Amino acid sequence: MARDAAEREAGNYPDAQEFALDLAERMEQARRGHVAWVKINLPQYGSGDFSSRKAIAGQIQRIALILRSYLPDRAKDVRAIVIIFGSGNFATQEEVKLP
Repeated sequence: MARDAAEREAGNYPDAQEFALDLAERMEQARRGHVAWVKINLPQYGSGDFSSRKAIAGQIQRIALILRSYLPDRAKDVRAIVIIFGSGNFATQEEVKLP
């Protein structure tokens, strides 16, 4: 039963490859639109798990920096990723700076 519950829970989270492709597309759209930031919504992360959000934000920054090397003009003007954890009144925001 615990394994089934864990698999159902894991199914609620984004696939890393799909997430990276979506982030690359958003970064390129931001570059073309001369927007300095990209917004990512992660509604599946509820109000309870604050401790892992810094680590998640760090991994998103790492993915974005890797993606830059493959994007036209390296998405040079995109300077931040705004991550929204949760939804509604319980949402929190984390901003990741990109050098």
